[in-house]
Amino acid sequence: MTNVNSISELLKSFELYMAKVRWDRQPVELYDPVSYILSIGGKRLRPMSLLYLTKILDGNMDKAMHAAYGIELFHNFSLVHDDIMDASEKRRSFDTVHVKYGQNEAILSGDLMLIESISFIQKAQEGNFQSNLLNLFLTTAREVCEGQSLDMSFEKKMEISLSEYIEMIRLKTAVLLACCFEMAAKLSNRMDLAGTFYDLGIQIGLAFQLEDDWLDLYSENSDFGKVRGGDILRAKKSALILELCESMNIQGRNDFLKNYMLIKDPVLRLNTVTSLLNEYKIKEKLKQRISEYKLKAHLLLSALTLSPAQKLELENWMQLILERRH
Repeated sequence: MTNVNSISELLKSFELYMAKVRWDRQPVELYDPVSYILSIGGKRLRPMSLLYLTKILDGNMDKAMHAAYGIELFHNFSLVHDDIMDASEKRRSFDTVHVKYGQNEAILSGDLMLIESISFIQKAQEGNFQSNLLNLFLTTAREVCEGQSLDMSFEKKMEISLSEYIEMIRLKTAVLLACCFEMAAKLSNRMDLAGTFYDLGIQIGLAFQLEDDWLDLYSENSDFGKVRGGDILRAKKSALILELCESMNIQGRNDFLKNYMLIKDPVLRLNTVTSLLNEYKIKEKLKQRISEYKLKAHLLLSALTLSPAQKLELENWMQLILERRH
């Protein structure tokens, strides 16, 4: 099994590192929102992936800490701006930054986090420019913005293919996790693993996001922390909805999408959609698709040149990410 004590210690070390970075600067209107968004928690999945994989590979943990913090800053920058674009009022059960501090302040503080994230990645790269950490990070940052743009454009389209949706979540979600995986290899001077680690991160990231869509309706864990069927209640075209559309003929799909967007009563929409999902066995179909991405990840893992102990640790870390219930 994954060394839980090791993960706990790593997380504690990362939280201590985060606490040492001071945001109590002037003007407070610019810096306080940064401190706030970083203080309200989160899974820390991306920085912990970078740190844990670097540890597995016996890499440079000091540099990994700098890079992990840069990644966490960037991730939270994207959340601050996403919340503005989505007009979201809550993030992790707390007021979103633009609700608490105002939209202009949230935009500027998000910009600051993006700038500072670059400086931390640059710090991680110092003395090892051949690792090209900064180029990897900047490419990833651009792709995340592309993914968010696609996500917003999808809201205006009546019909989206499942393949288009998967490409969107690859850009918006998976590439940042893949970036962390590749950085871990590079910070461990295992350039031979960098490409495969990146591909591994993509497959895990896609499975993770599709699982999130699946759990939105089918989670049986009260700790999931979301309203059951929240995506459907907001009439979002999630993977469940698009898998359903893929299973219908053209006429049925067109009729469904029109009704899906027009039904105003959220309970009626949820009941109507759930009935169709059951009819077309979408719960099982999407779960099978998720399993295929997990299988791709395991095949990539099996081909890696690692010691048996390292491979086992990596496999257990993957399981920790993928076999979630909430």
